Amino acid sequence: MARGDRPLLRPVVGREARSLLPLALHLWWRVRRELAEDLEPFRLTVAQYVPLVYLATARGEVGMSELAEASLQDAATMTAIVDLLVRRGWVARRRSPMDRRRVAVRLTLRGRTVLRAVPRRLDLRWRRALRGMSRLEQLTLLRLLQQLLEGLRRRKEG
Repeated sequence: MARGDRPLLRPVVGREARSLLPLALHLWWRVRRELAEDLEPFRLTVAQYVPLVYLATARGEVGMSELAEASLQDAATMTAIVDLLVRRGWVARRRSPMDRRRVAVRLTLRGRTVLRAVPRRLDLRWRRALRGMSRLEQLTLLRLLQQLLEGLRRRKEG
């Protein structure tokens, strides 16, 4: 970069960086509260919904430790969540025949049926929230949020 040239996007430092955390916290609480409201008619909590979505995208069995990590839960909490989902018939759990210590979980047909109904309600709320943004702005927001998430993951790993 030539002297005098400034990057279009400078790293956020100082006051700007400090303003990101309160905004991110407010956004997180708002999204979590509204997601909880949207899930309530399905007798689902956010903590139960996240592993169901992960299982749906995994398209097969997933180990309990992988499911706990993907859901940002500890093993004991994930076990309690899966116990409830098993009682409702939304997931099935079995011991691995190859390694009896490994417990595998998969989404059932009943669980898939519940998950198919939920997005219609969520989509409506997100469409309303994004109505004031152009398609380009929405894609930019998505890209920036993905970069932020990746930065947080790298920081945790490194």
